[in-house]
Amino acid sequence: LVVRSLLGECRDWSARVRDALCAKGQAADVQNLHELAERASELSVCPAELEMLETMARKIESWKARALEALESECDESALVALIDEACSTPFLGEQAEYGQLVRKAGAATLLTGRLIEALQPKKQREMEGGRLTWPKLEDLEADLLATKVNLKEGAALRQLMKHIREWCAGAEKAVTETPDLKCLQQLIGAGELLPVYFPVLLEKLQAKLAQAEAWVERVRNAVPQKKTRKNAVTEKVEFGEMKSLLTEVSGMQVDMRERDHMAQVVETAEDWIGRVREAMDAGEESTLAALENLLTEADSIPVGMDEHQLLVCEIKARRWTSDVRETLKATDRGVEVLWAHLDDFEAIRQEMPLDATAKNKFTVEEEARLKEVVGMVQVWQEKVKRAMANKRGTTLVTYQELIDEAAAIPVDLSSHSEAVKTVLNKAAIWSEAHTSLIRACLKGSGGEGHGADSKAAVGQQPSDEKISPVTLSA
Repeated sequence: LVVRSLLGECRDWSARVRDALCAKGQAADVQNLHELAERASELSVCPAELEMLETMARKIESWKARALEALESECDESALVALIDEACSTPFLGEQAEYGQLVRKAGAATLLTGRLIEALQPKKQREMEGGRLTWPKLEDLEADLLATKVNLKEGAALRQLMKHIREWCAGAEKAVTETPDLKCLQQLIGAGELLPVYFPVLLEKLQAKLAQAEAWVERVRNAVPQKKTRKNAVTEKVEFGEMKSLLTEVSGMQVDMRERDHMAQVVETAEDWIGRVREAMDAGEESTLAALENLLTEADSIPVGMDEHQLLVCEIKARRWTSDVRETLKATDRGVEVLWAHLDDFEAIRQEMPLDATAKNKFTVEEEARLKEVVGMVQVWQEKVKRAMANKRGTTLVTYQELIDEAAAIPVDLSSHSEAVKTVLNKAAIWSEAHTSLIRACLKGSGGEGHGADSKAAVGQQPSDEKISPVTLSA
């Protein structure tokens, strides 16, 4: 009787196990399986269904553990599909809550994949279809991807795109606020225009910065002369003021340009040279001509036109001119034409000076004053000669002799200008010698004998039978 009772309990347990394993829908209760497994330990007989029950329980627990892991952590889409397929082919699994969660997660991943494919399509194709991708839309996709916790190949592409866009934005914002070079700006603008998302504010700032810098570089290239070539041996120089103005202008631009560095170096070199030139000019005679010429030679390598350069040129010319004039004034065989030429040369030097008209007129040297003094003496003498020769009432021989003596006292060779006076004196001497007896007779008749030493010669008063124009003698 006891055995029959035990066998009855075992048969009843086995039937319940078979019913539980075949149950579907709400009747498929995993908890019931666990209770049946626990009840098996109370049975005196080990039924055959026990192993089947334990195998199913282990399989369910294993699947649920894997399902929970797939639901709670990021997993591959293929793992989701495998778990769902396994649940569909295994009793009890399809009725589990995890199964529904897996299906919903897989469905969300599928929908997200479609959105990703649409967002990641080529920019031209999207523009042709009239779609426009915005940064907020990409951020929403990224948030949904994180929330879905599914590893999608399109998701990897989205992450790479987001990383690229964020890096571009960081670089663009840095370029706007800091000092990039032209190449960096050009690359950022080019890369920004290729992005699937358009950032108008950043791009406009970059483009404005690049346009400003390129316009400045163009002005610099137009202003700064090109290097010497075989065809162009002479290099024009940009004015120092213009170069400083360009350098001041670029100081407000936050763009790193090699032209600015080169210009700053040139300006620094020019300013140092200008300082040394001014010191030399202020030193006056203490600065030797050789020192000034060395400074002038040094300026040839500075591609800048400076007023001090022209002043230095004029200073050197003036010193050479002064040296030549001193030699001229020491010599007595130089004609007045040489003095005039010196004065013309100095006036040319004066006009070459980069000064205003008033400053030019005030510029002079002692040698110029000395030259003008000598030339003034010559002009006064020439005017006296002109009046003597043109006097219709006649001019005394004494006056002519005084003109000759005065010419000899002027420190310049006036021999060519004295020829007319000397000719008059020579003719008078010849006539006087030829008419000595006549002169004596005239002196006796006028009661002036013995006063020959005080006689005077006059122009235009010769006897009618003598042709000694324009001089004769009179008592």
